[in-house]
Amino acid sequence: MLKQWAEGTEITQPRVQGRSPLISPPGFARRGPRAGRRNADAQLIRIVRPRTVDRYDERMEAEARRTIIVGGGLAGLAAALALGRRGIPVTLLESRPRLGGRASSFLDKSSGAEIDNCQHVTLGCCTNFRAFCEDAGVAAYLREERELYFIGRLGQVNRFAPGRLPAPLHLWPAFRGLSFLDRGDRRAISRGLRALARANGAAAAANGRSFHDWLTAHDQPPAAIERFWHVVLVSALSETLDRVDVGHARKVFVDAFLANRNGWRMQVPTVPLGELYGAALARGLEAAGVVVRLGTGVRQVVLEEGRAAAVELRDGTRMEAADVVLTVPHHLVRSLLPDSLANEPPLAGVDNLKTAPISSVHLWYDRPITSLPHAVLVDRTSQWLFNRTLLAAAAGHGDGRSYYQV
Repeated sequence: MLKQWAEGTEITQPRVQGRSPLISPPGFARRGPRAGRRNADAQLIRIVRPRTVDRYDERMEAEARRTIIVGGGLAGLAAALALGRRGIPVTLLESRPRLGGRASSFLDKSSGAEIDNCQHVTLGCCTNFRAFCEDAGVAAYLREERELYFIGRLGQVNRFAPGRLPAPLHLWPAFRGLSFLDRGDRRAISRGLRALARANGAAAAANGRSFHDWLTAHDQPPAAIERFWHVVLVSALSETLDRVDVGHARKVFVDAFLANRNGWRMQVPTVPLGELYGAALARGLEAAGVVVRLGTGVRQVVLEEGRAAAVELRDGTRMEAADVVLTVPHHLVRSLLPDSLANEPPLAGVDNLKTAPISSVHLWYDRPITSLPHAVLVDRTSQWLFNRTLLAAAAGHGDGRSYYQV
């Protein structure tokens, strides 16, 4: 089905002039140079028609094309919204009583506050995620930072923002102003960034060399590695440099720092993740024609004649499907598939994938300890501090305490 969709056989709907309860709200329309295409996309959203006899066959044909997505984390949500906005019937099944997957919040009994399991951020180069938030109607919950604040070991605040030069030179003045790097470090970093930009991304990813080895081969001083390369990559990829390959490291630095002027700009949720992936997002999915079923666990994908034909729920119910998309944690994939498919070579090694834990410390004070919205911590065990009180105030929330997340 996805192949046919890519070739242009999607079901389109006629344009409807003016506002109508049968189509998505105007919030799905885009502004800017891509607005024309995006507005056209808005007309592909499935229209919910009255149940009339003359359209019975049409409804049955559409239901026969229904795609079932298993898993309501970000991957499942993005897939459901993209398919639903193009007129493809979608049912999203999530075993938890909420959406968002591991991007979630919980009520901390000791503080009485709803806190996130970890701080989530996005960058300007993450254009697919930004488009998802706009389509889902939750982009207003993201605050964009026009400066980054690096804090040196002696407490110096280094403001990191672009100058007037075009990309890829727009951040060069900011690099030169970082007080915790000496002139030799800055020159080495400049050479390293140029080498990364010139490298072939596919070849770099295929050679299997760690990024730490690459930095050593390109004569990066220990201080530059610890105070720049390490700080950025541990934050972006949640791994140490000896466990990151060159291809992934290159993508982070080229996309975020070199490719365009806004790729580095950080966006931070101003509400708890439970709210970001809560009611507003559910409304966006509903407007796109996506059927969401929470508390619905899947036992197994059912294969017939070599293709996915249905899913069997944990209560024994069978749900027919034209296509099935699994967007569950990697360690659950094979358990949801019949043995004949779970042992196929493309899936045989999925259990060997590793995870990288992220730890957060939540702190409440009776007074503010900084007026900065965030701080990038250099030469320290922790990488970031976020001023959650300031972020909550941007969304009109707050309880009078000074709340920070490290």
